[in-house]
Amino acid sequence: MENQEKILIENFFKENSIVMSNIESFNNFIDEELNNIIEENKEVVPTIIPPNMESLKLRLDKIWVTKPEITEADGSKRNIFPVEARLRKVTYAAPIFIEISSHVDGVQKETFTTQIGSLPIMLKSKNCLLHGLNREE
Repeated sequence: MENQEKILIENFFKENSIVMSNIESFNNFIDEELNNIIEENKEVVPTIIPPNMESLKLRLDKIWVTKPEITEADGSKRNIFPVEARLRKVTYAAPIFIEISSHVDGVQKETFTTQIGSLPIMLKSKNCLLHGLNREE
């Protein structure tokens, strides 16, 4: 009986990484939970409204996280791999973007996209540049 348990455990870990549940949880946070947070706080009403408007609402429409990138000294941006981030002593992080629309007196006036922060990225998660690559690659 003990031998069968050992074989079962070995077979399980051949098919499933020991950290797979952590990676799946992180992917779920990015794919589902960030959107749930935005959905729960969808409309923002400023406390100060310009005098020429009856009502003003900002609506948080979409949120997404891209691949990890770095901003160089000249202002250019490019993807960064974990090993380079480690060597340069920078956080392996990806920008978080949100699409916001303004509604004045009940009519949508403007939509814009802006970066609201950066999120450290878990290795081998969907947003990691190593996702889908094997050890040799």
